Amino acid sequence: MALSSEDPAKKTDVSAVSSKNDSITSWIHASKNTSFSLEQRKQFLVKAYHYVTSSHEDSVQARTLNTIAYRNLKLGDTALFKKQTNEGLSLATRQNDSFAMGDAHWNYASYYNEGHVFDSAYHHFNAANSFFEKSGHTYESAKMQYGMAFIKGRFKDYSGSEVLIFMAIKKSHFSMYLNIIRNVLLPIPTILFANFIGGTFKTFFLSYCLFNWIFVISLLIFVIIYIKKNLQS
Repeated sequence: MALSSEDPAKKTDVSAVSSKNDSITSWIHASKNTSFSLEQRKQFLVKAYHYVTSSHEDSVQARTLNTIAYRNLKLGDTALFKKQTNEGLSLATRQNDSFAMGDAHWNYASYYNEGHVFDSAYHHFNAANSFFEKSGHTYESAKMQYGMAFIKGRFKDYSGSEVLIFMAIKKSHFSMYLNIIRNVLLPIPTILFANFIGGTFKTFFLSYCLFNWIFVISLLIFVIIYIKKNLQS
């Protein structure tokens, strides 16, 4: 399939990418490069797809198909996205690759989440979470739980959302820092403030409640921002 020739300079760059490093990774990477036209970026993914599907079946093939499918979603080709994600899921199921199955469901969750079809998005986040937990990928599992928490929040199930958020935080790389803040640093202002307003058990209890509420509210704001910025990454 010929590349677009609308810009001779860009066409030269495309040839350079292919000749210098003729690999799937470089084609996928080039598809993210906005200096190329949309058509050229799609052609990189076509080339990567044909190379993957014509290669001998191995353990990374399903994962690569999922990556190519997701890039097609980002470029607006939902038909190719669905076709390739389905292929990736079928191959992963055949190979019993739990991570790749989770990754395919993550693709679908992203697609439905972007389209505001939240019931379907939740179903796929939940399925992806199960596969990631099964394969021991806790970071990816935490991201799926953030996604599920976001959807529960949209439907005003705040208690369910809170449970999922804290389950996800325990798995994330923020867990250690949150434990240090809550168990080491937070008691310091709690005690100082309690002494400042009276130093009794009652004032200590009030101080403890106050600073823990500040901590929880700050954490909730952080999680909301984190979900909006990083859920798709």
